[in-house]
Amino acid sequence: MTQSNLAVVASCLCALMSGCEGSNERTKTSTTATKPAATAKPPATNKPPATTKPPAPTTVPADFAISSRSGPIHASRGNHKFVDVKPKAGGGWLAVRSSLHQPKSPAAPKTVNSKTTFTAKQLLPLYQAVVTHNFFGLQNSYASHRPQLSGGVSSLTVTANGKTKTVRVSVSQPAFATIYQQLDKLVP
Repeated sequence: MTQSNLAVVASCLCALMSGCEGSNERTKTSTTATKPAATAKPPATNKPPATTKPPAPTTVPADFAISSRSGPIHASRGNHKFVDVKPKAGGGWLAVRSSLHQPKSPAAPKTVNSKTTFTAKQLLPLYQAVVTHNFFGLQNSYASHRPQLSGGVSSLTVTANGKTKTVRVSVSQPAFATIYQQLDKLVP
């Protein structure tokens, strides 16, 4: 790059950064150049590109179903919680919350804690959370890279518009947590 081009670039940068008028005091050259100045590229970042959230849906698909499972990493210990929300014959959705406390025999039945019927209007906030947090775009698993001897694991399985996806987490994942909390609030 020639001395003249450097002066022009420096003057342009000065104008962009501090709002100074179009001249460079050190070289007394004008910012008007015969050749266009090179365009600086923005610095590279590790952030993913900004994505826009899809608009919140206004209806719940007839096939919408969601199931959650949570419990300790080692299946032979502690309390396991299950929530299943599925379409009912004749309309609406049935939600069943159940649990299984270990140690019991593997063949022991789950204890049903509650059964609730929901309308589409009642399920709409949950379905909106699934869509706006892009559940179908999440990875299948969010887990620690180190072996875990204790802790919990949760999973959500969602069916909507003919698609089904399961996501399993043993570490924090914000979108998953928001959907899980919305389900927990709906079916306490």
